[in-house]
Formats: sequence, structure tokens, C-alpha cells
Amino acid sequence: TVLSPLCDVIITGNTIFDTLIIKPGTRIQMDNQVGLAFNRLVANGTPDSMILFTKNINSYATWSEVRNVSSQMATFWYCIFEYGGRSGVNWGNEIITPGSLMSLEDCVIRYCHSWYGQGWNIISPRDSASVRRTNILYNQANLAIVGLDHQQWYGQFQNNIVAENYYHQYYQKPNSTGFYQSIGTKYYTSRGDTTSTGGTHV
Repeated sequence: TVLSPLCDVIITGNTIFDTLIIKPGTRIQMDNQVGLAFNRLVANGTPDSMILFTKNINSYATWSEVRNVSSQMATFWYCIFEYGGRSGVNWGNEIITPGSLMSLEDCVIRYCHSWYGQGWNIISPRDSASVRRTNILYNQANLAIVGLDHQQWYGQFQNNIVAENYYHQYYQKPNSTGFYQSIGTKYYTSRGDTTSTGGTHV
């Protein structure tokens, strides 16, 4: 499947592509809580013609996730991810690159949110996935915006700008019945640029 600026692309239901080729300048709109997945990806935007993943312009609701379902690494070049989000009390995955095997080069992640009640990251790379020269701005989550402490991650998080994001961390303890209950929150705002090869979060 080839998506190009000549197409008015609106994803209205959870969709899996075998091979997905996205041309520079393509805008992909996704409906409320809709996800997009693929087995093989070519998504090579350019500095003056970036690929855009965004919500349906006729809705305030946010899309759910972009996922690689293959066992091969996929890389997004010069892509913008905006207005993705999850909410509710159930556990889930990250919004972008859930599970691993997706790298970001020269991308932008902005205006995304992840409110689970118990929390999740916006992105959390694993395996050899890397994030380089990417701006991560104005996002909100229950947990750190970027989780870089996965034991199976050995990629790079390099020359990125992570700024003006907001997250609050729940702290919990078991109650008398053995279930966990919230005992407080801490609030964080991220500012500045970050380089890491693992073992931290921002």
C-alpha cells in the first residue's frame, strides 16, 4: 500500500498493512482510539516535506497507537506524530512504537497524552531501537514521557530535545486486602535536551 500527498488519508478503524510505503508530505488522519500497524514500512519524509500522523481534523478525540507487528526494525524519518492519546483505568502500551522495533530519526512528537490512572510512557524504546534528533514537546502522561530504563534496550537516545512535557507519577502501596492504592503523586515538567544510552527516564 502506498500513501501519498495525493491521497486524503483517513483511518477509520484499526488497520494492519502488510507493506506500507508513505511518501514525503503525506498527512494521515486517524479516528478516535484507532491504531495503525504494519509488517514492513518505508516512511522517509524530508526536512521540507515531513510525514504527519494526526487526529481526524473533524474530531477532538485522539488516535491510539502506531505499531510494528513484524520482527524487523522499522525506521521513521522526518515524521510528525501529534494528538495521539490513551485514557482510562486499564493498562496498555506506549502510544508510539509500543513493544519496540521502531526507530525515530529527525521526528517530532507533540501534543500526545497517556492517562491510564496507573500510567504508561509516550515512548519506551527496546532492543536496538534508537531515537535521534527528535523533538518531544508538549506531551502529558502518568509516567515519564520517555522511558529509557527497559532491561532489553541497547539502542541510542541521542541529540534529542525533550521540553515542556508534563507528567505525574503515582505512588502506591498495598491496602489491607492486598490491592494497591494510590498514596500520592509527584509532578514533573521536562526541559532541556537529553542524550542517553539507557538506564533513565525523562
